[in-house]
Amino acid sequence: LFLRWLESRRWADGLLYAAGLAVSFWCHYFAAFVVFAHGTAVLADPARRRLLPRWLLLVALAGAVWLPWAPAFVAQLTQKGNLTRMA
Repeated sequence: LFLRWLESRRWADGLLYAAGLAVSFWCHYFAAFVVFAHGTAVLADPARRRLLPRWLLLVALAGAVWLPWAPAFVAQLTQKGNLTRMA
């Protein structure tokens, strides 16, 4: 979806990308690293740098959609032994 949005630069594709990010955040917290990779791709190409404000808006939208999950995230982080437990 990210590449599709980069090529088309349409808001509809951007909203699909933001929805995909939000769903990926709900599925696994490490999906946040995908945002850094996409940001690097936007910044690495001088022709795409002008898309940075729009991309940041889409990432913020995805974060806002994820925000209701934040209390569960904090609870998991603060539960003693949760991060060291083996599955």
